[in-house]
Amino acid sequence: MSHKKPIVQVQNVFFAYHHSRTDILKNINFEVCEGESVALVGPNGAGKSTLASHLGGILFARSGSVLIDGVSAGSSTLKHIRHVVGLVFQNPDDQLFCPTVGEEIEFGLMNMKLSPSVVHNRTIESARAMNIQHLLQKPAHHLSGGEKKRVAIAAVLAMNPKILILDEPTANLDPQNEKVLTDLINSLSCTKMIISHDLPILFQTCQRILVMVDGQVRKDCPVQEFMLDRNLILEHGLDYRFKCKCCQAIHPERFPSTQQVSIP
Repeated sequence: MSHKKPIVQVQNVFFAYHHSRTDILKNINFEVCEGESVALVGPNGAGKSTLASHLGGILFARSGSVLIDGVSAGSSTLKHIRHVVGLVFQNPDDQLFCPTVGEEIEFGLMNMKLSPSVVHNRTIESARAMNIQHLLQKPAHHLSGGEKKRVAIAAVLAMNPKILILDEPTANLDPQNEKVLTDLINSLSCTKMIISHDLPILFQTCQRILVMVDGQVRKDCPVQEFMLDRNLILEHGLDYRFKCKCCQAIHPERFPSTQQVSIP
């Protein structure tokens, strides 16, 4: 565990949606320290996005506590939580609503009551980071799925959150922009939590992995330990070796045989 102080503390959290008697989250406990990059993995329906919504102040626990930067998440602390946490949804259409891309990025900055020059500079910087500066005058609803994803990420990055939560960030991105995003994630010093099934991307960007199954955190371990636990990967449908096989078939001279992949 890092010597840095915890910035996310989740303790004994249970949660059920109002229309259901079944808990979606069941006794969740973990901490994330300042500057850590943590992956959240698991099969569909495990509760990953629901947990992310608790960290972003969208949902609140039925019981237990969520502390963000030392402050308990609740209706009275929403302003603080949403200033500290930047949450990028899996579906960018759930996040984008302004007439143009530029206004989308500016919206959160203007709500922070920053000066016009700061708003302008941060908008340009985040657009450049996500390679969308040429889209600033375009309506977001006319963009492709991958472009919308990059706009949503840029809008959150512009606010300089202490904690960045990305839900399936590489969904709809082409390989070139996957690399842009991966390089960007690695360049950020803030705390990062990344929800994804794209294990090769997680291996490049995260040091630690939380495995969620049926609303519970079943495993909390370093990335390298997870890579070597073949049974854990296969049991939860997270085997990524088919991608290695595809690469090896296309370019056998550039990629090692799948028999050399370091999963026993």
